[in-house]
Amino acid sequence: MADITRADRVLQLFALLISNPSRSYSVSDLMEALEIPENERRNVQRDMQTLTSANGGAYIRVLSDQRAFRYQSAVKSADNLLFPNFENTMLHFVFLQRIANMYPAASETVTDLLEKIQKSLPANEKKAVEQLAQDLNSRILFAGTPPTFEEDSDL
Repeated sequence: MADITRADRVLQLFALLISNPSRSYSVSDLMEALEIPENERRNVQRDMQTLTSANGGAYIRVLSDQRAFRYQSAVKSADNLLFPNFENTMLHFVFLQRIANMYPAASETVTDLLEKIQKSLPANEKKAVEQLAQDLNSRILFAGTPPTFEEDSDL
């Protein structure tokens, strides 16, 4: 795997665990599944500490026996993710959609994760996200161009 940023690695780890809620992974399993080189092991361990402490462990849990730690999704599916402040979450969601293509290394991961989350939203929340995206896209110029242009085109 090519060098990736910490943010991209954390997103990939999170997406892998959330999308496989019944499976637990060791650090070695995670590194193998995501093709992360062995010299990144300590970074992956730090990333997992970050993920397991996020929101008091509400999303990723750590399981331990005497020898090793294993990690597992703390929610049974993305349908159970709670967005307590949905209006701010929608705004972040839409902006994340808009900027995903600015960072090619993370674009595919962010786009896949956003699609999974959006599919799991109830119909009224999907509609609210779509309306907000439409409103923002009609008002914001992106890199000096109207947002209707393809933002990730190779010119």
